[in-house]
Amino acid sequence: MFAAVVVATLGSTAHSHLRSIITVFTEPTRVGALYTAMATVQSVGACAAGPSIAALWGFGMRRGGWWMGVPFMVVSGLLFTALVTVCAVRLEAGGDTESNNTKGVAAEEEVGRAVLETTPLLVHV
Repeated sequence: MFAAVVVATLGSTAHSHLRSIITVFTEPTRVGALYTAMATVQSVGACAAGPSIAALWGFGMRRGGWWMGVPFMVVSGLLFTALVTVCAVRLEAGGDTESNNTKGVAAEEEVGRAVLETTPLLVHV
């Protein structure tokens, strides 16, 4: 019981920590748009998750047995997909500071750019 409370407590701060981490990699002029996009995705996800999980739970209850675990299996699959997506993101190297400064681009701007690796599952942005 104590371990569950500790894990729940640590998980409750995840949104704030992730928001602050992703802000570091965003240009200051685009932070507002980033926060708006994050809030929109979070709201749409919350609106879709409740009825979906309830429907899966009802399906599992009607079938009985191990089918009652279907909502948890679906959520685990979605979280695994998110994990694979996050692990596919890598940061570009900052490059040579001197050459960046001669081009008029600060080295700090180069470090924050995230690039998706080329994989068959992900689209290059």
